[in-house]
Amino acid sequence: LGATKRASEEAAAQLKEAKKLMDEASKREKAAAGREATLEYDALRAADKEQEMLQLVVAAKLASAQAKEQLDALKRENARLQQLVSETKGKLANAKAAHEDMEAACAHAITDRQAALTELEAHKKPQRAASFFSRS
Repeated sequence: LGATKRASEEAAAQLKEAKKLMDEASKREKAAAGREATLEYDALRAADKEQEMLQLVVAAKLASAQAKEQLDALKRENARLQQLVSETKGKLANAKAAHEDMEAACAHAITDRQAALTELEAHKKPQRAASFFSRS
């Protein structure tokens, strides 16, 4: 009977020890599962970040292409405006030359008119004197 009791006590002690070991193993398993879940979560977050970065790269490339198109359009517009300025400068130079020619022609016409008036006055004076003397 004493041996049975002792065997029973040893079995109970072993059972208690086994239960303690099982609890520890369960805790380790839960901790490992937690670490695994954390790693999976971190991997998902990293994948999300990578996706965001790819979207940013695509958006940046699109913005760069649009900016290049706008720059090209501005360059074309600038070239057109420079051509227009050159044409306008040419027209302005032609108009200025025509104006100067017109001023010279007017000055010449005024001089000619004054000479003609002077000559006319010179011809009229003797005629007046002659008509005055012919009346008396």
